[in-house]
Amino acid sequence: MKLIGRNHSPYVRRVAVALQLAGVPYDQEFWGLFSDADLIRTVSPMRRVPALVLDDGAVLVDSGAILDYLADVHGPGAIGLPATGPDRRAVTQVVAWALACVDKMIAAAQEKGNRPPELIQHDLVGRIEAQAQVGFAELERRLGGDWFVGGGLTQADATVAIMVSFAGFFAPGLIAPGRYPRLQGLVERVEALPAFQATFPR
Repeated sequence: MKLIGRNHSPYVRRVAVALQLAGVPYDQEFWGLFSDADLIRTVSPMRRVPALVLDDGAVLVDSGAILDYLADVHGPGAIGLPATGPDRRAVTQVVAWALACVDKMIAAAQEKGNRPPELIQHDLVGRIEAQAQVGFAELERRLGGDWFVGGGLTQADATVAIMVSFAGFFAPGLIAPGRYPRLQGLVERVEALPAFQATFPR
């Protein structure tokens, strides 16, 4: 099994973490979307990462679809996903909020980075970043204790921690120090775990 993509991407890293949590052996090609575009196309023609090459040669793309596959093969609990019921719904909703924040950060960065300075739509950037802040605030509100759901790590905690860590180097300043103390505490707890140490972007 081979994972394609760099762990600087929160989507790639959440798959790498899930593989680590499930104890699934895998190799990883740390190919960049731009520096290794031709290599990625040989596996993922649309240049989408993460891509997971299975042992039979099949290729899965999209982090959500890959995690669904891992849950199906190894059991949802292996990747920190409750099997059913209110806990599963709560986890998937936190994940949805976290991934929405990532999408907004990337959209704002694309607007700022892909246009000449005089053509940047600053009002649009402001609206997009404000949407991200709404997401951060909602996640801060939902985190009532050490973990989002139950008494231990789930995909909710993993995805939020990966997202907040990503914001720290991708959109510095977007999360001001002390603004979301519960989320920052979560990151400190989660990033100390072996599955996260093994996948930290380098």
